[in-house]
Amino acid sequence: MRKITIVSTKIDGKTELNSSATTWSELKSELTSAGVSSEGMKAMEKSSKMTYDNGNAALPTGDFVLFLTPGKVKSGADDVETHYTALLAKLDAVIASVN
Repeated sequence: MRKITIVSTKIDGKTELNSSATTWSELKSELTSAGVSSEGMKAMEKSSKMTYDNGNAALPTGDFVLFLTPGKVKSGADDVETHYTALLAKLDAVIASVN
């Protein structure tokens, strides 16, 4: 089991999940069971900036941080970097509040 930290625009702060999932589809199922919606969201791993679109995509073997951002925004633009920066700032604030 490894710890997966989920930071999403749909939730305040972060959610931690212990998982043995090896593929994105397995993890999506676990996220749904934990009450974290990934529907209509893009998933990106923090360190490598790898995105997960295919259900068979292999997940990192160790602990990792997963960002969930809207797949499409109302304006029709899709600026993943802006969402990534906003989520990173959110995560930094959460970490700072813990320390």
